[in-house]
Amino acid sequence: MDVFYAFPSGTQSVLARAISAEIRAVLAARRMSRRELGSKIGLGNNYLALRLRDAKPLTLDDLELITHYLDEDVDEFVQRAWDTHSERLWVEQGDAIKKAEGEAQRRTEDDPEEVSVEPLQQESRASGKRGSRARRD
Repeated sequence: MDVFYAFPSGTQSVLARAISAEIRAVLAARRMSRRELGSKIGLGNNYLALRLRDAKPLTLDDLELITHYLDEDVDEFVQRAWDTHSERLWVEQGDAIKKAEGEAQRRTEDDPEEVSVEPLQQESRASGKRGSRARRD
């Protein structure tokens, strides 16, 4: 199975992004700030901000702390996150893949003599560079 990660940066998993989106939605519905949540569960504001913006992935420990404090069942929370947010995120990921492919195509068209990586890798292997050892017969 091929898996393509194409979000521009940060957390790449659609499931992880759906979970952070659901946490943000629950916080908004309860009129609770990220700072308030972090202080109640012992996570720093910056740490939590990076995870809720999808700049860094949430850990399972983070998820357990958050759902426990929000009085949510983890299984139900994850399922709701997936059901609510995954379709939109798959579309965003598809758009990001198309954008990346388009940018790669434009770079190739702009510089048709762009150096290919494969010949360089073959050349370095043949010359014995990059830590490879020459075979002795």
